[in-house]
Amino acid sequence: MYEIAFNILSIIIKNPREENIMPVKTLDLSNFNHNNKHKAIFSAFDNLDLGEQMLLIDNSDPSMLFNHLDDEIGTKLDWKYLEEGPDQWKVAVEKRYLSFI
Repeated sequence: MYEIAFNILSIIIKNPREENIMPVKTLDLSNFNHNNKHKAIFSAFDNLDLGEQMLLIDNSDPSMLFNHLDDEIGTKLDWKYLEEGPDQWKVAVEKRYLSFI
């Protein structure tokens, strides 16, 4: 079983749906191997509350992780790049409420 520990940073991200700022859970995948990155991101995402964000940090473009998450989770996911390389990528990931049409 893979255990993921979140760290609350002093970094804050503005919630795009609200005017206030909120602390963010972080997941630094920089030292994970490829297979463990996928397990870690799914575990971390499952542990988010609805509407909650996490800051994902990686030393390579995490677009493959996004594709994997999007295939499995779809509309419950909001993914926004905050920093795009070349040495570090930072992504705000939010577990969204489902909207029905």
